[in-house]
Amino acid sequence: RQPHGLREASAGPVARATVEPDSAAPDSAAPDSAAPDSAAPAARAASRPTADPGTAGAPREQARAWNVNPVVRRGAGQVIQLATGVQWERLAPPTPQDVDFLQVAYHPGSESCPPDSLMRHSGHEYGHIISGRMGVTIGFDTYELGPGDSIAFDSTMPHRLFAIGDQTVAAIWVVVGRRGDARPGHVL
Repeated sequence: RQPHGLREASAGPVARATVEPDSAAPDSAAPDSAAPDSAAPAARAASRPTADPGTAGAPREQARAWNVNPVVRRGAGQVIQLATGVQWERLAPPTPQDVDFLQVAYHPGSESCPPDSLMRHSGHEYGHIISGRMGVTIGFDTYELGPGDSIAFDSTMPHRLFAIGDQTVAAIWVVVGRRGDARPGHVL
């Protein structure tokens, strides 16, 4: 058993981690809490929820209600090519939880917006640089990120992303809550 109730569960060819309630917690009636650690892994995995936890209903009902193929094959994600030289590719189907999971490419000289016109929107952004160098301005501060660096910020802060140098930036980007903006007069 791994610490903090995190255990590897196998679901076909894809392995994933599931979080189980701590056995010391008062409400620890997890489906497999009665099964000893020596129980067959398949029996333990079969009793765990398998659908996206953010949707309503029982796990199998959640999967049917979402009604999307959960797999996006390499190169098969929806792509948006912005006029500024930035490309976004979805790495997962759109979710009911308002999460965008993207691979982004910032070609040399490209930017999310001009330096004198920072953008802002609802939500939070999380990014991880795979290759190239990226500048990220948040408010009055600018950060330079390279391969292996990550960043997280509140998207309601004015921000700008841009390529630095002559190499294309490849990054993984997650935006949570972008479509939930309720500010009057704000256009997404």
